Amino acid sequence: MSTRPFCPWVDVPRFLYHRVGVRRGLGLVIMRLARHLKRLQLLPVCMDDGRILYLDLRQPVAIPYLLLGRNRYESGETAVVRSITAPGEVVWDIGANVGWYSTLLARIVGPKGRVYAFEPGRESLRMLHASTVNAYPQLRIVDQALSDREGTGQIHVPKDIGEASLRRLDVGCYSQFCHVTTMDDFIRSKPSAFPVFVKCDVEGAERDVLAGASRILSSPRPPIWLIEMNPFASARFGYRPEHLTPMLLDHGQAKYRGFRVHQQSGRLLPLPRRTESIIFNALFVPQWLEDRIVAHQQQYPWQTSKTTVLAETCG
Repeated sequence: MSTRPFCPWVDVPRFLYHRVGVRRGLGLVIMRLARHLKRLQLLPVCMDDGRILYLDLRQPVAIPYLLLGRNRYESGETAVVRSITAPGEVVWDIGANVGWYSTLLARIVGPKGRVYAFEPGRESLRMLHASTVNAYPQLRIVDQALSDREGTGQIHVPKDIGEASLRRLDVGCYSQFCHVTTMDDFIRSKPSAFPVFVKCDVEGAERDVLAGASRILSSPRPPIWLIEMNPFASARFGYRPEHLTPMLLDHGQAKYRGFRVHQQSGRLLPLPRRTESIIFNALFVPQWLEDRIVAHQQQYPWQTSKTTVLAETCG
């Protein structure tokens, strides 16, 4: 028996997708309808775990959430986040997009914790605010981009708003001004916001985010990081993803270990030495928080316990 009211704009597309097997063109039809139906421009959509995301179905990024009820590409990362974060903690979601990780983290940390969701894009902010208003008082939305400096910048937004970047893109896009700050400057203004966990997916600006987090990384108790390694996005910023590894190692008083997160299963694998053609998420865990990955590893008893220290992956 369904635990929620029937919604034709959610249940019919999911029925067509899963039961009838209508795949080709379904998302395109929905996006075209959404251009003319205001209700579909901020529709509450129930996820598989019971969370509600408000989605603008004109946006391509919203369609997988509508049809699947989950993050299509990061089920493994979602499992990792559930394993390594805990109630009452302060956590950050840098590049919050529509709020998949922000709302997930808000549920985990609970009313005694705090989530800071950083998102400068107007369309993403519109969905994010609708998804979190009244539902998650522990979630703070910060309409700024994080980088290596304080000031203003431009975010370039393509048709797929999930690929918005602080660097100009080759595809058609529009640009908007945004406020830019650093992690260290934000902490100076809000010392209680020092995080235990940081998820960072900023379409190539990850290096700049780390460069602006010197104080955080130099702490004897630095956070766990979940960072997207995207060679195509990072190339726009003039570096390769593996260059992020020594940035963590050189700052940290507590040595980090690095893992590649298997996209589907959530298995923790050794980091590849080079990343010219693969996109994945890397988990960086400081020694003082290594016990956090034990529970996650126990979910996969067949997984080797051998891990890769960041210093070893730089060679």
